Amino acid sequence: IKVLATPLELEPQLDAEDAEMAKILRKYGEKTFNETFPPKYRNPNGNETWSGHGHAPEWMVALLVKNVDLRDILINQVLVSD
Repeated sequence: IKVLATPLELEPQLDAEDAEMAKILRKYGEKTFNETFPPKYRNPNGNETWSGHGHAPEWMVALLVKNVDLRDILINQVLVSD
């Protein structure tokens, strides 16, 4: 078996490829792994917030179990009634 390159030799190349991929993703509007989202929901019992992305925090799960209407805890949302 012929070894073409060791992991240490490939590391700079991989870093450059990762940076180039992130640049391409930003150019075309794709989300990167480090992207943050503004808060969408506020815990009515405190100052905690959640963006609606990723795993729901415990306080949100507790509200969902209690069948709380999520429209009641939206942050800065204008709702149009039906």
